[in-house]
Amino acid sequence: MKFSINLDFVYDGKDYVQAIHEVKEIGFQDVEICFMEEKSLEKLKEVQRETGIGVQLMLSYFVDLTDGDKEQEFIDRMKVKIEEAKALGCSRIIVAVGNDVPGISHEQQLENIEKGCRDMLPMFEEADMIMLIEPINKKIDHPDTGLWSSKESFDMVRRIDSPHVKILYDIYHMEVMEGDCIRTIIENVDIIDHLHCAGNPGRHEPYIGEINYPEIIRMVKEAGFDGSVGIEYAPTVSPKEGLTKLYGMFREYM
Repeated sequence: MKFSINLDFVYDGKDYVQAIHEVKEIGFQDVEICFMEEKSLEKLKEVQRETGIGVQLMLSYFVDLTDGDKEQEFIDRMKVKIEEAKALGCSRIIVAVGNDVPGISHEQQLENIEKGCRDMLPMFEEADMIMLIEPINKKIDHPDTGLWSSKESFDMVRRIDSPHVKILYDIYHMEVMEGDCIRTIIENVDIIDHLHCAGNPGRHEPYIGEINYPEIIRMVKEAGFDGSVGIEYAPTVSPKEGLTKLYGMFREYM
C-alpha cells in the first residue's frame, strides 16, 4: 500500500520543491498535487529526477460539471490536466465535479456528472489513466458541493462500469457526512482506488480526533483494498513533525 502526501494541504504556502525533498527525507515515496497554477511543470519534473518521488494523483481544474452547459469547457480543461499528469508520470486524476447549480435539480446534476465522465472516458482509456469521483462533505467544508453522498457516487461508478473510473473515498469527508466508514469501504472495496485521511474534527493531523486510522487501514487492507492512501490535512504543527509521526504510524502498512 502506498501513502502519498498532498503538497497543497500539508505544505500550503511553503516552497513545493523544498517540500518534496522533505517528504523524501521523512521516508514517503509519493506526493499529490491539487493546484498547478503557481507550480512549474519543469521544476516538478526536475525535483522528481532528483528525489525519485512519484505523483500519485492530481486534481482537475475547477469547472462545474454539475452544469451540463459547461461540460465541453470541463473536458477541454481536463485535456490539459491529462497532459500535465502524463509529464509527471501520474495515472490518477480527481474529477472535481463542482458546485450545486441553482435552478437545476440534484438528480439532473448527477446525470450531468455521469454524462461528463462517460464522455471523458475515451480520453482516460487512451492515456491509461483512472478518473476518480470523490464525494465531499457539505456540512463543514464545502456547503455548495454538488456531490456529497457516497451511495450516489458508488452507484454512478457501477453504472459506468469501467476500470478507468473509480472512487476516491475521503474518510474525513465521509466521517463528517455519514460515518460507518470501515463497513462502507469494505462493501465497496472493488471500486475504491484511493483513500484520503485527515483528523476529525478540524481536518488536522490524522492522529488527532475521533478517527482510528491504524485500525481502518488494517481492516480495509485485510478486506482486499490494494490502492493508495493520501494524507491530506491542515497542519497544527510543522509538516515535518506531523509527517514524521504519521510515517511511524503507517509504516507497517507500507
